[in-house]
Amino acid sequence: IKWIINDFKEKKYLKKIFKNKKIIFIDIGTNYGSFYSKISKNFKIKKALLIDPIPKFKNNLSNIKILNLGVTDKRCSRVFYEHKISSQSSFYKRNDKLKIISKIKGKKLIKCDKLDNIINNNKIKFIDLLKIDAQHEEINVLRGSKNILKKKLIKVIKIEINLVPFYQNKKSNFFEIISLLKKYKYNLSTISKIKYINNEVALIDAYFKRNN
Repeated sequence: IKWIINDFKEKKYLKKIFKNKKIIFIDIGTNYGSFYSKISKNFKIKKALLIDPIPKFKNNLSNIKILNLGVTDKRCSRVFYEHKISSQSSFYKRNDKLKIISKIKGKKLIKCDKLDNIINNNKIKFIDLLKIDAQHEEINVLRGSKNILKKKLIKVIKIEINLVPFYQNKKSNFFEIISLLKKYKYNLSTISKIKYINNEVALIDAYFKRNN
């Protein structure tokens, strides 16, 4: 029956890993904080770092810090394109693959840093759950996390991965992400969400776990 009814439950998957542990959670691409809200309802949060170039989420809890910052593979400043549909905002201009593109609301010069530096600056020694939703910048986020990946300082990584090119002059980075994480002995564990365009897989939320 379990083979036939193959229904993945994200909460159950994470509960099995973390149980009742107080977790340290980092959310890259927080936007309105929907994933943080889901996590905070089901897990005990010891500390949370929520990062977004233009965060829409507000919270005054002492164990939560919100950073107005872009995350990439180096410390720099980059132009960020803000869309009317905020979830489509990115460092890259979109193509017309979705046919429902929101118009660009404006563009801003955003300060950026790599996750290795951000972790050190915020005195975080270990990450239980890292979520990355960076609108095609995911591979660069991982490249800027090489020190903590090498030291296996992340238990679980959730990444939204595009399998079709949503951005101008960009290809899917699926295989690059798989290859880079495998290099640091993080293997694809499961997929929590699949979205389709014209009956083709367009994007997935993929979970990676480190080998002990």
